[in-house]
Amino acid sequence: MYRDKIEHTKKPSEIDPREYVAIHFAGGHGTMWDFPDDVTLAKLATTIYENNGIVSAVCHGPAGLVNLKLSNGEYLVKGKKINAFTNEEEVAVKLDKVVPFLLESKLQERGAIFEKSGPFLPHAVADQRVVTGQNPQSATAVGKAVLEQVKHLTVVGRLTRYSVKPASRDDFRKVLTDYVTQARNEEGNIQAEAFSEQDKISVFWLIERWTDRNELRQFDLSEHAKAIDVLKTAALDAKAEIYYVKDLEPLSKEQWRRAPRVEDQPLTVMLFVDSQPGTQQAFMDTYHVAMPPFRSQPGVVTYQLSRVEGEDTKFVTFEKFRSKDAFQRHLEFPPIKPVLAYLQTSIQKQPFQAGLHLLVEFASPARE
Repeated sequence: MYRDKIEHTKKPSEIDPREYVAIHFAGGHGTMWDFPDDVTLAKLATTIYENNGIVSAVCHGPAGLVNLKLSNGEYLVKGKKINAFTNEEEVAVKLDKVVPFLLESKLQERGAIFEKSGPFLPHAVADQRVVTGQNPQSATAVGKAVLEQVKHLTVVGRLTRYSVKPASRDDFRKVLTDYVTQARNEEGNIQAEAFSEQDKISVFWLIERWTDRNELRQFDLSEHAKAIDVLKTAALDAKAEIYYVKDLEPLSKEQWRRAPRVEDQPLTVMLFVDSQPGTQQAFMDTYHVAMPPFRSQPGVVTYQLSRVEGEDTKFVTFEKFRSKDAFQRHLEFPPIKPVLAYLQTSIQKQPFQAGLHLLVEFASPARE
């Protein structure tokens, strides 16, 4: 079957990008002439990427990325860590005067953050669903990185809000705790935690992430899920609210399961953001720059930005701190200033704090 597909490769014009989750630009010097101005390939790549897919390239393959623009008019590579055949390597093979442009220089002109190792050493980098490799020696690393990125694409997050009648709080807390305990034992579970709101103790949140929708559907048939369904009919004073989300800065299962220390008094914060149309990419770019320093703060356990499925302008953050003091230090952390500036100027309804939920865990990972 695979040999038949290879021997009957489709032309780019015959490809429906909606059927693909990734596109790869292979290397070779010829791509420096063939790829940059190929409109059909550019359309395939940008459509796949903007459908939450992956764009990858190796060696001279990133020549296919130099002219790619997203629907917001920005170059795909702008602000992203990118790798490709370097200027030094081009000089070493004595083709620097032959190629139409130097790939490293051109990518930097387009706003890429160019990363590299020494000449002909393997080097691959993945950033915001773009995976690139420096030279032929990097091909294996690129393949492995793409595979890891594909795994993240199938992950499904579900946030469920329950408004519980006061008389049913203890019973509902118990069924949620049982659900979380069992879910975390499932191979396909990545995250399962339950919280009450700090200022609304009758509002509970169940936060889950699963490797794919099939794993989630399977657990929805379990006795623990059914116990929630049975109880909620009488226990809730309003219909449960469910949000499915896609993470924009993927974390591994191990990272999601990172737990507070025994001595911590953790506080979890969720912020729902409804961006003004046309500013969504600016919001994602702002968070992308801020995310590494946020995650490296000593008082941070987990930090994630997700997009609400089916809602083009809506996002939600999930931020777990070791204490209220750690959260306060985060609000005073210099890298948060551009984020706050966006929240104060570019969302649909002010104040942005109206979308803030302070959560106290009652069913979560064991303490470290």
